[in-house]
Amino acid sequence: PQVSSSWDNGKADHGPASATDGKYGDQKQAWAGKNAKGGDWLILDLGTVKAVGKIAYDTRYRLDVLGQIWQESFMISGSLDGKSWFELVKGGDAGAGTAKLHEFEFEPKGVRYLKVDGIKSHYTARSDWHHAYVGEIEVSEVRAEEQQRLVKDELAEGVSALERGDKTVGQLREEILQGEE
Repeated sequence: PQVSSSWDNGKADHGPASATDGKYGDQKQAWAGKNAKGGDWLILDLGTVKAVGKIAYDTRYRLDVLGQIWQESFMISGSLDGKSWFELVKGGDAGAGTAKLHEFEFEPKGVRYLKVDGIKSHYTARSDWHHAYVGEIEVSEVRAEEQQRLVKDELAEGVSALERGDKTVGQLREEILQGEE
């Protein structure tokens, strides 16, 4: 499921599900936040913790405005619990006419939730239009062997947190159970 801070519910194609429907920004409209000044965000729940090593992120808004709407900056973060976030990737387009499908590969990380925020967008036809939007976002998991390594690393980090006194056994157990839901 997808959750957003808000969305332009005046348009059927602007809901959060539009960001993960497999139709990229050159095919249809995108999820768009309701606030014209920006600041909206989108969160995706992957259902379980996945070993994510690749993200495709589309800054194209829709066909009729491909050369006019673009994102100066955006950030995609990951989380295991939906509360504590860590940066996965940052990016942006170079200017008008440069919106595109961005493809990022990085050292795999265990992720259950993705958050897209920090979106600074521009529309050359309207200086007051800065809606946060996501044309499409797609996550790719890594191979099973890599996922096993990540689980071992997360387990080792949990043990270290217990040894340092940063977490209690109950807190660690709750994090593990949340990841299995």
